[in-house]
Amino acid sequence: MKIKVYHSVIVAVLFVFSSSVLLVQAADPKKVACVGDSITFGAGVKDRGQNSYPVQLGKMLGAKWQVKNYGVNAATLLKKGDKPYWKLAAYQSALKFEPDVVIIKLGTTTTTTTVTVTATPSEALDKLFLRVGVMQD
Repeated sequence: MKIKVYHSVIVAVLFVFSSSVLLVQAADPKKVACVGDSITFGAGVKDRGQNSYPVQLGKMLGAKWQVKNYGVNAATLLKKGDKPYWKLAAYQSALKFEPDVVIIKLGTTTTTTTVTVTATPSEALDKLFLRVGVMQD
């Protein structure tokens, strides 16, 4: 008789433990920050709130992933460009989000003729990788 009671208690404890682990996993999705320029933002995309690539990525990845769009129209990769991403509120918001994954789509605006270029591409990339390191810390 005692063996059956202990067995039932152990099964009940294991069930409660495994259920709570599943709840923790379901409540803790991986975070993806999509940072970038107008392409990330979804400029020119019909109903960008539903059709921009970060939204579509979130739909493809499913409920275990939380994808946020930190794209800004006309943002540049260059720190000394006309609209450096590093100086924008979106950058600070992306840092506060504490993402597990960062997708970077910067550089399109940087290569246009309207941007004042004051750094070489290698300097820009060096700074970008330093900033990615900041997001990892």
